[in-house]
Amino acid sequence: MKDFKNSGLILITIIAILIFSICDQQNVQAQTPDAWWDETWPYRVIVQVNEPGPTSINLNFTQLFEELGLVDAILDLQSIRVVPVISGEPGSPVSFQETYSTLFFDGESLNSGPSSGEPYWHANIQVEQSLDESKATEGTHAIKSTLEVQTILTSLFDFIYYFNDNPISDWSRYESFTYDLWPEINQSALDQSPDLFQFELLGLEGCISNRINSPALALDQWNNVTVPLAPFGDCATPNASNLSGLRFLFQLDLFGDEINYYDLGDQITLWMDNFRLVDQDGEGEIRWNAEPGIGTYTIYFDTLNHTGHDNPTLEDVPLAVTEANLSGPVEAGGYFHQIAGAETADLNIWTAPTSEKILRGQAVPVTESPLEVRAAKGEFEALQVIVHPPTDQVLPVSVSNLSQGEATIPASAVQIYRVDYIPITRLSDEFGRLTEWPDPLYPILPGQAVTFPAGENQPLWFRIKIPEETPAGQYSGEINIGSATVPFTVTVWDFNLPEQYTLPFTAGFDLETLVETYGGSHQGEPQPCYENLVTAINGTLETYHITLLPPETGPSPGLVYSLTDYPQVEAHDARLESGEPIWWSFTAYDRPPFANPAIIDRPGQDARILPWMAWASHVDGLTYHQLTDWDTDPWGEPFTNFLANGDGFLFYPPRDDSVGFNPCDPNSNRLIPSIRLELLREGLEDYAYLRLLDSKSSKAEPIVPGDFHFARFLSSRTLYQHVPTIFDMQRAILANQIITNRTEVFFPVFTH
Repeated sequence: MKDFKNSGLILITIIAILIFSICDQQNVQAQTPDAWWDETWPYRVIVQVNEPGPTSINLNFTQLFEELGLVDAILDLQSIRVVPVISGEPGSPVSFQETYSTLFFDGESLNSGPSSGEPYWHANIQVEQSLDESKATEGTHAIKSTLEVQTILTSLFDFIYYFNDNPISDWSRYESFTYDLWPEINQSALDQSPDLFQFELLGLEGCISNRINSPALALDQWNNVTVPLAPFGDCATPNASNLSGLRFLFQLDLFGDEINYYDLGDQITLWMDNFRLVDQDGEGEIRWNAEPGIGTYTIYFDTLNHTGHDNPTLEDVPLAVTEANLSGPVEAGGYFHQIAGAETADLNIWTAPTSEKILRGQAVPVTESPLEVRAAKGEFEALQVIVHPPTDQVLPVSVSNLSQGEATIPASAVQIYRVDYIPITRLSDEFGRLTEWPDPLYPILPGQAVTFPAGENQPLWFRIKIPEETPAGQYSGEINIGSATVPFTVTVWDFNLPEQYTLPFTAGFDLETLVETYGGSHQGEPQPCYENLVTAINGTLETYHITLLPPETGPSPGLVYSLTDYPQVEAHDARLESGEPIWWSFTAYDRPPFANPAIIDRPGQDARILPWMAWASHVDGLTYHQLTDWDTDPWGEPFTNFLANGDGFLFYPPRDDSVGFNPCDPNSNRLIPSIRLELLREGLEDYAYLRLLDSKSSKAEPIVPGDFHFARFLSSRTLYQHVPTIFDMQRAILANQIITNRTEVFFPVFTH
């Protein structure tokens, strides 16, 4: 849903600006026959074609994901691309047909008779349903369902598509289903968006709850929706062999004070069409017309947690007479890549965006690119290096000084962390998987040895603080892992990032528990070097731009809303009346499609994007209830409060004697942050870029220059881009504009 609407002219201007900027920024690798077509696609297979004409290939995507080391991954059907290889170079994608999805109903009929023996619709008395030929994506009609809230006698209204014991009731072989949805609401219902409805699979077995929230949707346009079936919500092993129907539910404001529920006068209209079941490992095919003279094609694809790729161009292709053949194993690449110029000894060393949470068995990529970091003066910036050794090895890790001529960034400005893993045995939601997830960032000293298990990924995290007086330019250094050397560069932009421009972030913090855990006190009594420990703790919190609150309290003054229950119009009216700032609080109750930076088994983009959302919604700050809830051991029991993995802690307690052993030793007083907190810090600093660009503007203005920079990848607090390269791309665009604004000179023009 869109939390704000701009005029068509402004939208066209935004898109034009972004297309120009992105084209200017994106570096397309096309120097070798193995060139990757587009760095925003991470996976591909290479296929050979023997003759031109209609061609097909069956790919078992479940098997391909297993070979890539991706646990229970689900295919994003919209991500498939067929790309010809012409003289060793990737060409433009060609149109194709896929047969992995099977149509099970569209908008060509509206049966409402249970006795017919066929599937039928049943709608609540306040829901009107009809066939509508004004909108359709499959055939000539769509199902139109309208709810106009005229009386509130119950808290739920719904409409249901019953399978009526039809063979379609067995969904056990399918991994997901898709449908097309066009939503419209009237002005009074805007505060109920973006969570328009709930969705339920009737007859699903093995799950505590059969309901999930509505998907992320854009208003007044067609949305292609994909719903995972395994897992379904937080149910890891649903039994979908005997379903009875699909239910769409609308929550109404029965008591007069329910935020985000529908009220009298609200109207919701949904057009639905093209419901399909997706069998990603069945007999489906990709079909296309092979061109004369082109014998090699690459088929690119992606997982559902990277949604945001534009829809492909589809066409019906005659039944193929030629079958293409796989040429080699499935490959990872794009924004996963090995590091150009690295002397790796016998190690596989590669890198990934920091927002990508790397699983232990994830495949080493085949592409190669330089390792680069870009940041402003005074900014923290991180990079992720993954080591995948053939044998068990214990190797020291260190970083050199970075130099540009006579100027240097000292090695002491780089903090090194070992990425540790947490066992996930219960899912937080449909993004989770039952496996080990990376999250703790365990601090290590320069030269300290790290254990690298054979045949597994062990990520390392390097966080660089750019000194404020550093001259702008590109600095070169290297990471040392045993005898391996990994070159990298840091480009320092020619502006400072003021601390006061980051988005305010308050959080509950149990200082007594942390000090006791680190030995600064015993049964509440201060021990030697207590003040040293407290000073170190405060310094770490400043690194993450955190203002402390007593545990389980909120910021004051302030109007506090959760991400889910945020009526934007009412909130801003209340701010104008009271003069108090608006705060967003994120909790385990903020479930998909809402972004949630506190959950371990959610994509890293959820943490990075939240400050961007705060900017878009004119929110003044973020608040979180607790950073150090260690009542249960986060290392072994991350599913806290029976709600979600990671809720209540963004720091971890010490796990070995390398930290927390003696407050009089500075090395003991290092805290153990999480990837979630690191990525939230990145987002807070992204917000500072927006503030710096718009430092002469007022956020009371309806549109300011920074608003142009999120139009392509952020439409609301649920509808946003999940491709991980988008953040650094947009941040670079912001940086270039900030530098341009600072260097522009005004020359008056004189006329007669």
